[in-house]
Formats: sequence, structure tokens, C-alpha cells
Amino acid sequence: MAIPWPFFGREAELARVARALGADGVGGVLVVGLPGTGKSWLLAEARRALEREGRPVFVAETSEEAREVPFGALSSLLPVLVPERGALNLLRWAREVLLDEGAGAGGGAGAGGAQVPVLCVDDVQLMDPLSAALVRRMVRAGELRLLAAGAVPDGLRRLWEDRLLERVEVGLFTREETEALLGSVERVAARRLYERSRGHPLFLRELALTGEELPDRVVAHVTALVGGAREALELVALGEPVALSALGELVDVSLLEEAEARGLIVVSGPWVRLAHPLYAEVLRGSCPRTREGRHRRALVRALGGAGLLAGAREAWAGRDPGGTVRLASAAWEAGAGVGAALLLAAALIWTERYAEAEAVLGECEALPMERAERARHAVLRAYGLSWGLRRFDDAERVLGEAEGVLGAEAVGRRVALRGAAEDYRGGAGAGLCGGWG
Repeated sequence: MAIPWPFFGREAELARVARALGADGVGGVLVVGLPGTGKSWLLAEARRALEREGRPVFVAETSEEAREVPFGALSSLLPVLVPERGALNLLRWAREVLLDEGAGAGGGAGAGGAQVPVLCVDDVQLMDPLSAALVRRMVRAGELRLLAAGAVPDGLRRLWEDRLLERVEVGLFTREETEALLGSVERVAARRLYERSRGHPLFLRELALTGEELPDRVVAHVTALVGGAREALELVALGEPVALSALGELVDVSLLEEAEARGLIVVSGPWVRLAHPLYAEVLRGSCPRTREGRHRRALVRALGGAGLLAGAREAWAGRDPGGTVRLASAAWEAGAGVGAALLLAAALIWTERYAEAEAVLGECEALPMERAERARHAVLRAYGLSWGLRRFDDAERVLGEAEGVLGAEAVGRRVALRGAAEDYRGGAGAGLCGGWG
């Protein structure tokens, strides 16, 4: 599928960057957002806009390797050889070089706010300390504006703390923005891509361009992100939502704090989830079977049946049927009782796994149930037998046996079931038991 990928949907953010870099009293702009949401994309477009306007623009180049080299981020802007001046003041020398370059391009120390040179830095958190010290001094002196993306390094933290940098956040695309971006892609496919990517620009692009279940670039991106927190995040992926109190017993809390700070997990009340469903999909898909088994056993020990069932209910309330199936299944196996079985069956039916739902409901049929549980059991079983498995006679038998707990409702459902069965057997096959969810 060939899809053009122009700059899109960030016009408001681009305008904020332009206003800030042209205003007096502002030292620069810091573009922030989750990894892969388009910070570099916005930075590059803002840089092109500045160059079109004739604004003096410098570009720093950061990397893990250059982080250990003095002036490594600014090496492409400084002379190859440092002049021999005895006890040379490196910061003053580098400042004079940049000021000369800026003056030659029409900016410099005496220029107005709209003509002060701009230094563009992607992945600013990788800037080496000496470059950061120079940039901090020049920004404070009004000799340079900073346009950066990433997290603030220690050397520039005072600029942030003193509110000299304006924060511009790059978020996820909305459903409407996703459909507009995909343009010619049919609406149903666009909706599926949005639901899978949740509007995450990198994931959306890769899924749209490749059509793969898990594009290699998505796997590589997530793998690089999780780093040393992989096993901790695998536990979250296999059990989400996981109670924070239980998770804290299984992993180093500092790993969770770092993961939250990096936008990899979301802590909402007592529950922990991964920040994006594709993070969970990558981690579950690449976790070795032996380690997965160890993780699942650890979760069962830490949470117990009641904790797993609580997590399953939270997943169901959050419209996460896949998570509900995982947790309710574990809760049922851990002895959480009929409540776990009924929730598991409901989630299996929702995901159209009717035979599995029937097996669970058949297995728990002989267990003691409250009246409401018995009614729920009958409705779920009749729904799955009729709508899913086309076993209309068995579904009607289940409703007949449950008439004592369903009352008049059982009669009404049986009448509706007979009509649906006749339609199906006559070739219509329409609208079976649609109101029984």
C-alpha cells in the first residue's frame, strides 16, 4: 500500500514554535512527547520554515558516541583545529566562532528576537556537557535561541527550571486526524489502523505501509525502548492491568519509576498498564516460553485468584477483552470461582471464541451459584450456543431449564430464539439474539 506521508496534523504546534522563537524574552523551545510520536518530524519542519524565512540556523548532531567528546554535539560547527593560544578558554573561543557564523548569516548578538540564530538539536538529552554549557550561556545572554527535541540534559536544566524554554508537546493523532492522514484508504481499514496504532504516528506509518501484524521497525523500536526494564515490562504485558502493590513485590520499584518517567507504563490509581497496546503485543510475542511461564507463576503467587479477578474486571471495564480473557482465565485456574468463569465466558463470547466459552460454562454448570449468577450463566450460554455455534435447540433447552431464575425473561428470549432459528434455517441467518450481550 503506497501512502504519501506529508507533514500533517501539527500545524498548531508548528505555529507555537514559530511564535516562541520570534518572541523577546524566550530562550527557546523544547519539543516533548512519547518516543515515535513525531518530535523529529516537527523539528525538521520548523527548521525548514526558519531557513525559508532567512533566519540563521545551526544544526547540532548528537549521539551516544559524541556524548563523551568535548563539543561533540557542535563539532560540525567548529573548526577542525583549535587555535594555539596558550591557556585557551574553550567556551569563549567556541562562542566567538558561533557569533561570527551568526553575524555572517545576518544575525548575532545585536539582532532582534526574530533574527537571533537558532540552534536545532534533536535528541538533546545526548548533548555532551561542554556543548550544553556553551548553549546555556549563549541562550541566557540572548545570543542564541534553542530549538530542541527530547529530554532536558543536566547541562541545560537551569534553562528549563528558569522557564526560558517553552514546552511544545507532540501527542497522538485523533481518530479523525488518522482518517484524514490516510486519505484514500477506505474508512473501515483506516479505523482498524487507528484502533491498532491508537494514533501513534510511527506505529501508524509502519502498519499502513507494510500491512504486517508486527512490522520489524515496530518490534525494533519497542525493543530499544524497554532496554534493561524488559522483564519488568513483560510482567506488566502478561498481566495488565496489574495491581501496583503486587508488581512492586516482583520487581525493583526504581525500574517502574523509570518506566513511568519514560512514558512506557501508565499508573492509574492502583493499576499499571503499558502505555501502548503494541508495547504489550511485542513483549508478549517475543517472550520465551520458559520465561513466560515463570512470569505467569509469579503473577499468580503475587496476586492470587482474587487479585487476578479484580484485574480482569478492571480490564473488562476498560473495554479490553483480550486482557480480560488472560486475567479471568488465570483467576479461574487459580480457584477464583464462578465469578471468574462467567467473566471469562463473557470475554470469550465478545471475541467470538464461542466453543471455548461453551467449554468454560459447561465446566462450571454444576458449581453452586447465586440466583443472579445462575441467570447470567444461562443467558451467556444460550447466546453462545445460538449466535455462535448455531445450536438453537440446545440454547432453547438452556433457557427452559433456567426459567425459574429468569422468569418471564426466559419466555421472551425463547420466543425471540425460535424466530431467529427459523430465519437462520430459512437462509436469512440474521440478527440472532442481538440483545443478549
